[in-house]
Amino acid sequence: MFANRDLVYVIAVWALNLISVALIPCIFLAQRRLKVGISGWLAAGLASFNLLLVHFGHQPTPHIPLATLSFCAIVLLVMVAHNYGSWRLILLATTVRALVVGTLQSGILICLPYALAILARPYRHGHYNWRRLFGLQTVVSLLLFAGLCVLLYPQIVGEYGSVIAGYLAGQTSEFNLGGGSHEFHLSMFSVENLPQFVFRLSSYQPFLTAAIPIALVYFVVSLRHRRLLLLICLPFPLINLMIWGMFFGTFPRITASLVPYMIFAVAYAVEDISCKLARRWTLRSGRWQLFIFALILLPAMLSSSRLVWVTAQTDTRSLVSQWINESIAAEQAILLNFQLFDLLPTAEAVNRQGSDFPGSVGTR
Repeated sequence: MFANRDLVYVIAVWALNLISVALIPCIFLAQRRLKVGISGWLAAGLASFNLLLVHFGHQPTPHIPLATLSFCAIVLLVMVAHNYGSWRLILLATTVRALVVGTLQSGILICLPYALAILARPYRHGHYNWRRLFGLQTVVSLLLFAGLCVLLYPQIVGEYGSVIAGYLAGQTSEFNLGGGSHEFHLSMFSVENLPQFVFRLSSYQPFLTAAIPIALVYFVVSLRHRRLLLLICLPFPLINLMIWGMFFGTFPRITASLVPYMIFAVAYAVEDISCKLARRWTLRSGRWQLFIFALILLPAMLSSSRLVWVTAQTDTRSLVSQWINESIAAEQAILLNFQLFDLLPTAEAVNRQGSDFPGSVGTR
């Protein structure tokens, strides 16, 4: 089977798609567990019709599966930290965490909430049970996690070992991941890159980007008494936000790991605030919330549905060429700082594409 590249590719794409779609029921159940109401439906709708998730979910890249797996891992870690601890739950949480690390290099950040959950789990009612911290479940979980990480990401020891060794030697200016395919310099990170990051994030999801600052503050303040929940939930998205917000090369697909947490916080805040407004204005809560939810979901549904319709056409290159000819003036630049590709599907351009990149010429 593995000698058939086409079959392996199809299986891989199906697996990526199934993992990506799993975000919808996961975020629905997590939202319902946190807040009984209809915010779970809003969260599921936002996850279903999020333009960024839909766009990159069509591509065989690991960024959308990373978003799903990391969110599922955080949900499981919250359950483990609250001592809903059966062997089955701990083994499941450990396996999902290892899948996060094996999916993409940035998945290593899941180790921080994992460590916090392990450390917080023995604490109950002002008493810390050190025996539970070093108990059999913890040891098995750590060994299984380490073994699966090495199996799924064989270069992890060498790559992160070299990063740590370089840091200890004082060589902290650069490091490489992904077999050298991802090279990072400290000069690549700057607060000046934040406006570009916000622009790329808002170009796919303007509502979520505009609402998340208020929603995040509201989420933290409303749940300030549930410190353990915030302790496990916040580190992963906030660290990702700091890293990719300051990185100069943060392409939109990289921001996918933030989307589930944005949806989760915004759905919680929207339902809570809309309920309070309904009570204050003596409105029927159900109808009022449905109206608010429709205002939020309809634009997302239209944009993502149009993308799916366009990508389903038989010749998208002709549609792109037609749109450029109709919408952009002849003297106006189309791409900046990139090589200008042949956008018009002439016979010469297609032949050159086929000779330079064999197998790349198709109908889409």
